[in-house]
Amino acid sequence: MKVTNRQVFTGIICFVVGAIIPHVLYLHSNDTYRTDMLSGHNAQYQRMDNTHYIGRADDSTDATAIEDSYMFNQDDGSPDDHVIDTSNNNINTVPSEQDVPREYKLLTERWANKENQEVLITDSELRREMQVTEPCSSCHRFVMHPLDNEMNERRRREASIWMNEESEKLEPMTMCRSMSPLTYIGNGITVEPLQSVRLVGISVSAIVADIVTTQMENMQFKVALQSARGLGNIMIQETPKLNKMVKSRRISIYGNDTSQLSFSVNDIDIANRLLDHVVYKSTYYDIDIRDLVHVTFMEVTVDVHVHIKRQILPNLYDFGTEGKLSDKVTIITKTFERYGALNRLIESISKFYPDILVIVADDTDRAERVLGDNVKQVVIPYLEGFFAGRSIALSHVTTKYFLSVDDDFIFTEATQLEKMLEKLEDPDSHLDLVAGTVNGHNYNRYLVFQHGDDSNSGNCITTLPGTYRQHDKFPQCNVTDSVINFFMAKTAVIRQIGFDPEYRRVGHIEFFIDGLGKMRVATCNDVDVTHWKDQKSARYMFYRTRRNDLTYPKRHANHLLFNNNLKCV
Repeated sequence: MKVTNRQVFTGIICFVVGAIIPHVLYLHSNDTYRTDMLSGHNAQYQRMDNTHYIGRADDSTDATAIEDSYMFNQDDGSPDDHVIDTSNNNINTVPSEQDVPREYKLLTERWANKENQEVLITDSELRREMQVTEPCSSCHRFVMHPLDNEMNERRRREASIWMNEESEKLEPMTMCRSMSPLTYIGNGITVEPLQSVRLVGISVSAIVADIVTTQMENMQFKVALQSARGLGNIMIQETPKLNKMVKSRRISIYGNDTSQLSFSVNDIDIANRLLDHVVYKSTYYDIDIRDLVHVTFMEVTVDVHVHIKRQILPNLYDFGTEGKLSDKVTIITKTFERYGALNRLIESISKFYPDILVIVADDTDRAERVLGDNVKQVVIPYLEGFFAGRSIALSHVTTKYFLSVDDDFIFTEATQLEKMLEKLEDPDSHLDLVAGTVNGHNYNRYLVFQHGDDSNSGNCITTLPGTYRQHDKFPQCNVTDSVINFFMAKTAVIRQIGFDPEYRRVGHIEFFIDGLGKMRVATCNDVDVTHWKDQKSARYMFYRTRRNDLTYPKRHANHLLFNNNLKCV
């Protein structure tokens, strides 16, 4: 197809405008890394000494093995010994500066001039600009007292370490250039440590290729790829057809299978064929780390994010051939000085679910034997505490799901665990924890999180009664953050959160604060359990109201604030 002068001129103008508009943004998760772009077009034509390529050695060549730059063998597609071509007779002549077309000079000068200098914006700066809600600079009222100065300073130090670790796990932000000459995939490329992955999707756009082909004929264009963090090597994957093309056209490839690869061509179609075979090989072992591959063409650099991540293996549960509810669910409870209530609970469970296992964690001073066909009593140290007992009971669960109940609950005909299980097993529900009601009531709270006014000031959480929304598939359920202690949950998910043993005598909302953002929670009104309110013994109430340790409330509050990097709740 013949291209008119007007089309060529229009294409060049659009390309130049597109090159002037965007600022080059280098975004990096640790805010420290930056690679300078080439400052002038002469660097594109700079001859690289010791051009290495794969070929058959003869008496006139040095058979020294060189790893960093080579060509391919056209005979059988397999690499031979690396040799150095010292004659330079077969290398395309590099054009002098006066041979450089005016259009190319115009493009590179526009990219290099000050009006298009790169603007260095870090990930953290951009994330701060994203925030819409105001940070919490102070707490209007305290449900829990603030930390004292000394403890608050320790919290600042620990929070700083934690935030640095978490910043490396953040999904990197990719700024896409307007009218970039390169097409690429910014995110989504994942590779196992010490393994390889193709960097699919990198190419010079068709519009740019048309302009370059018609206006800059026979010019050498350099394409460079670099592992920004040095976590991997970059190579061009060999194929017989590609080997033959590279060999016949005498294309120089530098730094193959190193952290910096480049090649020079005078045909954009050939450049794209080479880019189709670019492979990233991880060389640094870490189970979860990210690298950036800088891809540069005509002094425009784009970033391709590579996620080096170890495959997580599943934790599968065998339900047996029948798949009964008792094969899927275990009931756990914690008891202290309340054997009358506990025996009523076990009796009611046996009435409706005789085959289900009940695990009881008991930290009573003089533990009594609990009777029942499917009861496992785990006696733990005296006054070990509420959350410690639940954690120990959970450690004995071998089923995929578990039901958490208080020891003074009673199962009735309305306690239909199948309905809870149905919601957790439904693949479209996306739920990790499902709660019912107790005596027809619930205890729903949602947690409002606010960032602190600076990185070390501590954050704020406000607990409010209510839910977020009705569940999409189950209209009898609502999505929320915190529910009453009558819930069924996925064992593996809750084990990742745990029950913090610091909360000994009192603890509820603390578990859901620890689990914020780590589990999906819903409360439903179609399953109910009865709460039996009987007379508590004086010994039980003495410890329940914490009269034995008057300093406990302060330690409790300090731990909650410190552990979750909060200034107030």
